[in-house]
Amino acid sequence: MKKLSKILEKEKPETVIVQGDTNTVLAAGIASLKSHIPISHIESGLRSYDWRMPEEHNRIIVDSFSDYLFAPTQIAKQNLVSQKVHGKIFVTGNTVIDAINQFSKISKKYSKLSLDYDDYVLLTLHRSENVDNKQILSHIIKSIIDSNQKFIFPIHPRTQKRLHEFNLFTKLKNSKNILTFDSVGYFEMLELMKNCQYIVTDSGGIQEEATAPTIHKKVIVVRKTTDRPEAVLRGFSEIVGTNYDDILKSLRKTTKNPSIPKKKSPYGDGNSAKKIIRHLKDHL
Repeated sequence: MKKLSKILEKEKPETVIVQGDTNTVLAAGIASLKSHIPISHIESGLRSYDWRMPEEHNRIIVDSFSDYLFAPTQIAKQNLVSQKVHGKIFVTGNTVIDAINQFSKISKKYSKLSLDYDDYVLLTLHRSENVDNKQILSHIIKSIIDSNQKFIFPIHPRTQKRLHEFNLFTKLKNSKNILTFDSVGYFEMLELMKNCQYIVTDSGGIQEEATAPTIHKKVIVVRKTTDRPEAVLRGFSEIVGTNYDDILKSLRKTTKNPSIPKKKSPYGDGNSAKKIIRHLKDHL
């Protein structure tokens, strides 16, 4: 924050734009607040109501002192209204859909991943409340193995560390139905999402990305709550929790029928960035 404050003092921007709910977003927000620079928060208003999530702490705090809040949906806007934030609220959709629309067209060209693997399910895990808990992580991994469904699992560094620590990595590598490798880049992930049958994840961003027209895949959410309820309400996602039996039951059901409704993404039409810029021009 000290280094960022020096940059802000030198540059004197009209506003500082932060996106999401990471620790760096919180740090940038506090530095901007103390420098008396208006804060523009993209992806504001998301709530899981799960206080175990560090991201939940960060976004509530940043929303509380942001001057311009760009909510992706009406539900997110209502969360901000309920919090009685002081800033101006705009519903703009989310820029993740902008990015999908732009880069899914070229992801095959730039992806470094070459796979001869059909009819697979994509698995991603990284949330601390899942991977740092041995019992929860064991339940998820066991359900994946016992499903006998083909999986591709690019493993997040944090998750890989815990798999070794909890003696689960060898079991995973020895399974016959799971192909694992290190975490991948954006183009590679786009290709994996485009070509999979469906997705099992604890990621919030993937729940949004999967609703984009060029992805349009069912998502099984291995969490107790979600900060993307719009995807659930429209039939794109299903929350199954972290219990072994519940996950396995959902996997078997979804494998038989992974189809989802032909509905528009609740997270925008791919023009969120333009809307945000227009609002900033009008108010700065």
